[in-house]
Amino acid sequence: MSIKTLGMLANPMKEGTLAIGKRAMEACDRFGLRALPGPGLFACKNQEVPMDVLLKEADALLVIGGDGTILHSIGLMGDTPLPILGINSGTLGFLAECTPEAVERAIAALAAGAYTLEERMLLSARMSGDETRYTALNDIVVSRGHFSRTLRVEVYVDGSLASAYTGDGCIIASPTGSTAYALASGGPIVSPALSCFVITPICPHTLSSRTMVVPAGANLRLTLSPRTGEDGGIVFAVDGSKRRVLHEPAELTVQRGAQNLSFIRVGKETFFTLLRQKLVQWVE
Repeated sequence: MSIKTLGMLANPMKEGTLAIGKRAMEACDRFGLRALPGPGLFACKNQEVPMDVLLKEADALLVIGGDGTILHSIGLMGDTPLPILGINSGTLGFLAECTPEAVERAIAALAAGAYTLEERMLLSARMSGDETRYTALNDIVVSRGHFSRTLRVEVYVDGSLASAYTGDGCIIASPTGSTAYALASGGPIVSPALSCFVITPICPHTLSSRTMVVPAGANLRLTLSPRTGEDGGIVFAVDGSKRRVLHEPAELTVQRGAQNLSFIRVGKETFFTLLRQKLVQWVE
């Protein structure tokens, strides 16, 4: 794959983001890449390119921010995700490839073709009563959210009842998302090279409920039953962004996305090297 045009997205609320964006623009000019700065990257609006133009003309995206910024960018792309090179100006940075100090070196590598593409599976979900199909990199979550009463979730795998949880909800995570909310809820760490669903209950009201890992080719169906009354409800979230609030029983279907998402890698660090670094950071 040849990258000639680089779209740029950023979280302007992150400290130093605009300065990193300016350096990235200068590096693109120096190494012969066409740069398309997206909305919010510069204070001068006439330098910005509308999102529809950026997504149509860019070969790849440079995303400056934390993991949340990358997840937001994926949500903007819909069914045709572009390869992403992440520059981490946040705190966690599991998804980002480079530090801010390495932005020029990373763009030089793009221009020279000195990079690899690492594919990650996506999740595709649809809630009953809503024809919208939602795409997620990390996870699809149903929870009681701010409601005080518990939620009952029945999980069916290829039509067979696999488990039933009463508690705060359930997380359907990809291998990439296994290090996010699912990990905080007691789920396993799964190599992103695998293709599977990680099904993790949130605070289940039983000692027998455990995470399940099932093949990515399976069809998942979740029946959701909130408690009745004003203090019972369901919050449906995609990659951490709240999408719907329901007070009635509902059904959620989850499948593997039709396409994978590619992350651009210009360094030699492996997933396990990064994982070890982050685990030490959490201990500290």
